[in-house]
Amino acid sequence: MALDPQPNAAGNVAAYRDGAGTIRSRRPGGELPLMAYERLYMPHVATCCPVLAAC
Repeated sequence: MALDPQPNAAGNVAAYRDGAGTIRSRRPGGELPLMAYERLYMPHVATCCPVLAAC
């Protein structure tokens, strides 16, 4: 899933970069809350303004 490049406290995707440099993401929840090494991000589709649409 594409994420916005900047962390966003209103986001619903937790993401971090692993030791190999790969970005890992997941949906935090009650049993597995946001970890100290993760940041919240907004999915890009939630904030994207299509080129043809009037935003």
